[in-house]
Formats: sequence, C-alpha cells, structure tokens
Amino acid sequence: MNPLISIIIPVYNIEKHIGKCIKSCIHQTYTNTEIIIINDGSTDNSLHIINSFISKDKRIKTITKKNEGLLAARVTGITTAKGLYILHVDGDDFLPFNAIELLYKKAQATNALYVKGAATHINENGSFISSLSISEPNNFLNDIITKHYWSICGCLIHKSLYNNFSINTSLSIGEDLITTLYLLSQKRCVTSYTNESVYMYVYHKNSMTNKPTKNNRKYFILIQEIDKIINKKFFEEKIQNNLKHLIIQYILTEINLD
Repeated sequence: MNPLISIIIPVYNIEKHIGKCIKSCIHQTYTNTEIIIINDGSTDNSLHIINSFISKDKRIKTITKKNEGLLAARVTGITTAKGLYILHVDGDDFLPFNAIELLYKKAQATNALYVKGAATHINENGSFISSLSISEPNNFLNDIITKHYWSICGCLIHKSLYNNFSINTSLSIGEDLITTLYLLSQKRCVTSYTNESVYMYVYHKNSMTNKPTKNNRKYFILIQEIDKIINKKFFEEKIQNNLKHLIIQYILTEINLD
C-alpha cells in the first residue's frame, strides 16, 4: 500500500480561493492522503467553506488557531501530520490532478527525501503568466537560489527531514528560503526533480507574492537568518557566495524602502 502523505494548507482570509484549493487536493490520483487545514484566525468566510468539505471527505482535518502568520501555521501542521511525506500547499493556489502521484513516483524511483517539480503561474482568470523549473538538477540548490525558486509549496518532503526542526517563526518574508536551506543542509537529504508541472500559483491582488513590504524589521530578521546559515558553513563555497549576494539584495531593498 502507498504511504500516507500529509497535505498542509495554511488559510487566512482567502474565501475566494480556498474551495478550489481543497477540491484539487481531494481529487488527486494519489488518494492515500490526509488534508490538514490550518485556519490561522480568518475573519472572513474561509472557515465556513472549509467546514462544508469536512462532511464530504473524512481525510480533511481542521485546526483553528489565533493569527500568528504563515510559518507558525505550517509548523502547527507539521507537528500534527501523520504522513511519511509532507506536501505544503498555500490556500490560494491549487494542484494539478496528478501532482502527488508524479512526485511520489519520482521519490520512489530515486530514493529522494525531497522532490521538487516545475510550477505554473496563472492569474485569477486562469491565464498563463510564466513557469518555473530547474535547469540544472545536478546543481539543485544553486539553481534554486539563483532563480529565487525556493518555495516549499509543491515539494514532496520526507517528514524525517523535519526532525528537530527549529526556525524563527517571527519570519514573515523569506520563510520558504530559510525552510528550504534548513531541509537541504542535512547531509542525508537526497534530492530529485521532475519537469512536470506539479503546482499552480494563482496571482491576485491580495497574494503575498504581490505585496511588497515596507517593514524594514522583516528584512532585518531575514538577513540575520541567512547570515546564521552562512556562518554554519553547511554548503559549498559557490552556494555560500550566492547567499551573501542575497543578503546584499535584501539590504539594498531595505535601503530603498527608507
């Protein structure tokens, strides 16, 4: 029997999108899943929509908590998950119908603990915007950093990689970058990649990716976290240098916001 895979979906005031996201998880060709939805203190109709699905599918579990941000919501989901693998999905995005099957087959074929796939960006009307993919699988992490393609959404992650997971939950930008660096810094982390699109990013006016932040402290916390990773010297020199360039970019961004 195929192993249980835990899908973790953080939700905060996305009533227009959460229904489509949940449906895409329910109707996967890979069916041995649990769907953990973290309602992060939503004040709109999101929770009502989530509850309407619970009676239809026993795989869905809901946790409602006070609003503490995306990273804290994900950590809640990770500690709750019972699956052998974890898949993160943001509640305003969705999965192609065979995404989990594609990722799991790649994990099985390569003995990978971390499998990433291509992703597609669309607008609210479904029109294509762009796509993201890895062009250098043998230079996996370096390719992710240089392309800024470090999102953990749509990645199949062996839960054991989250053992002893410790992260600054006050991070509110760059959460995926720091999480990815933590996961891939582990020597036993075998990575793999599929060219198939396994994730659909939906751009809308309230998307986090569309919102520049003017809070300089957020950049300062992120810079500190990247610097900690550099100082631990987990990665080869080329990657360390690319991380240093990222810090420079974020410092310049912070200066421009002043």
